[in-house]
Amino acid sequence: SKYVVTVSSYIKSHLEDRLSIQSLSSMVHLSPNYLGKIFFQKTGTFVHQYITNCRMNKACDLLRQTNLPINAIGEMVGIANPHYFSKLFRDTMVMSPSKYRG
Repeated sequence: SKYVVTVSSYIKSHLEDRLSIQSLSSMVHLSPNYLGKIFFQKTGTFVHQYITNCRMNKACDLLRQTNLPINAIGEMVGIANPHYFSKLFRDTMVMSPSKYRG
């Protein structure tokens, strides 16, 4: 569906922004529930999980390719709280950001 393509493209290019299903659904003029439903049908994942996955993938790229501080990378992917970024990274990647950077 064009809505899912539009929303997923927007998410990928605005990872540093505050993203919510409410703001994304209003952007494509759908209800949050309907967007969530069609997004899950097309991608097999929930919108919030898709956002987290995109953020963690971008963080992995930045950890591998730069020497930026971990808290700066967290901010660049939309997670300003360094403790929350580390927890989310650990929960998603099963290791800490510093260990991932290795």
